[in-house]
Amino acid sequence: MLLQSLALLLSLSAVEPAAESTGPDPLERVAVIGASVSWGYGAHIPFQADGYVHRELVHFSDVLEASLADEHDIAFHDANMAFFNSPIIIGRRLAGNARDAKPSMVL
Repeated sequence: MLLQSLALLLSLSAVEPAAESTGPDPLERVAVIGASVSWGYGAHIPFQADGYVHRELVHFSDVLEASLADEHDIAFHDANMAFFNSPIIIGRRLAGNARDAKPSMVL
């Protein structure tokens, strides 16, 4: 599912807007909110260290930022693993915090 979402985002970011398009690019300032996938659950990059393997967590916003052109920005990223336990309360807080960042799009 994560790879399918990434493929969709990459294909959307490669499409150039029409010449008559007005307004900001929807991917100009993206806010990422959510739960486990947004937080990076199960996505990590392993690094060999002295005697152990360190696993660096990769957030969905990291993947998105790496796939966007330079003029795009991740305006806000917040994920909460407890989102499923209290979706209305946590969802409202995440959405409100994202709105305060004035993004062009919320994922």
